Amino acid sequence: MRNVFSNTDALTQSSWFQALPDRLPPQKDQVLKSLRVEDETYRQLRKNSAALEEIESAAAAKLPVVGNLCRDVFQSFYALTLRHNEESELSPKVRRFNRYILDKMMQQPDFPAVKADCEGKAFSSMEATEEFMKQISDHLDELLEAANGEKKTLDALETQEQKQRQRLIQVQQLVKQQEKAPLSSSEEKVLLSQGNLLFQKEKQLERLGQMARDNLLGNKPANQIILQAAEAAFDRARQAQDIIRAWGDEPGQESPMEQDRKLVEQVRQNATLLEIARYLGRMKEMIRQKRMNGFSYGRGEKYGLELGNDFGRLISSEFTLLALPETIPLFIRKYQQKKLKQYARREKICKGKGPKIVCLDQSGSTAGENAVWGKAVAYALLLVTQLDKAAFALIRFAHRGNFHTNHYPAGQVTTQQIMEDAQNCGFLGGGTDYETPLSEAIRLMEENDYRNADVVFLTDGYCSLSEEFIQNLKVKKAVLGFRITGILMDQGDPGMEFTLQPFCDEVLRLSLLGRDAVAEKIVEKFA
Repeated sequence: MRNVFSNTDALTQSSWFQALPDRLPPQKDQVLKSLRVEDETYRQLRKNSAALEEIESAAAAKLPVVGNLCRDVFQSFYALTLRHNEESELSPKVRRFNRYILDKMMQQPDFPAVKADCEGKAFSSMEATEEFMKQISDHLDELLEAANGEKKTLDALETQEQKQRQRLIQVQQLVKQQEKAPLSSSEEKVLLSQGNLLFQKEKQLERLGQMARDNLLGNKPANQIILQAAEAAFDRARQAQDIIRAWGDEPGQESPMEQDRKLVEQVRQNATLLEIARYLGRMKEMIRQKRMNGFSYGRGEKYGLELGNDFGRLISSEFTLLALPETIPLFIRKYQQKKLKQYARREKICKGKGPKIVCLDQSGSTAGENAVWGKAVAYALLLVTQLDKAAFALIRFAHRGNFHTNHYPAGQVTTQQIMEDAQNCGFLGGGTDYETPLSEAIRLMEENDYRNADVVFLTDGYCSLSEEFIQNLKVKKAVLGFRITGILMDQGDPGMEFTLQPFCDEVLRLSLLGRDAVAEKIVEKFA
């Protein structure tokens, strides 16, 4: 290959040489930058992760930077702000392999929404990381083969980049030596030959780097592996978040991460709780957002300090943690653990809130998704009444005379109790009878703490009421002062609205609105 520079002066005075760095920075094995507090969070989680230990042990021989990929994947979900290291600072395999896989995952359409759910939530971020890395590890041979191509491009690139780095160090040393004293003839030859080689190999390395990227970019099976791994990770993170939102927030002595881990493990072993969590988690999040945006507090006096995470009552000094990027993760951790200092009030004033009675159809025709969604609605409304310090009753019904009532007194319900009831809340079987649950609801309002209660009636509509019962019901509604909201679970079989219209003040139909829209309307109306 023809030399570009004929002598050392031409080499050292060229614009190309002048642009070379004076010192080579240490190569980095992480694509994303991280804060010290984020590193410590990951270190604690990684220490207890048997899944990542197994993955890294099995894959380290094939991909020495697999542990760094695990760290980057966690950072991509957990960090509030993503900051990249310069591409030129990355080690060869991290730049050409890890970075491609990470970028491909983060380019998926669902990533922003999943990340928003995981930001600052260590457990959910680790769940996504373990699932993604498990999928990548299972197909690591295929991915490395795709990156290498037939010419072993990735391996050659790593070897050549290390040699190039050594050439640059040698050239820099000789130039600095030349500044102090003239070089010998043999040293000048070395400087000139290594300088020319450095220039020539730079172009070659650029081509090799592009080949490695093209190898992955053009390999559909490899990209499909990354896509499937991302989807599995997103599903795993969503499921963990649904479980924590649905069945979490129970005060305890353990750290939140350990509490979350045990809760998720418990729920994943129970199909009923897991199915309900898919809907209940989202409903409870809607309730939380509604309360944050529209809850009216009284003017009760501030009588002391307590720990919590109520933005409306935090003392001003806690907000100073948001002033610097380094302390923002600390604020998030304290928020997650409810350890921010806030003012304690004597009492909150809740207006327009009261007891609720949910009549839930559990006849044979509601089996499947309707049953799961109906239970989620019931337990979401139970949460609302507990927040309002009001009583709640769940009347499960089927054919005439076949019903079961669960009472939940104001302020006396634990999440564990609700979970136990949900597991025992099976089908009653048989046909459907409306008079039985409505009569039970009237009895509760006449005999217990349910006067002026909101009644929510969930059914698939396979029943009707006698005219005599409807007239008596109208009288009771006027005397006891209650309203009935009907929810017709007719998404798979529309057209039964007429069975609810005679006795409901409002009917919401799944076949017209869909489950998500009806859930939003329920939250808007009752939360």
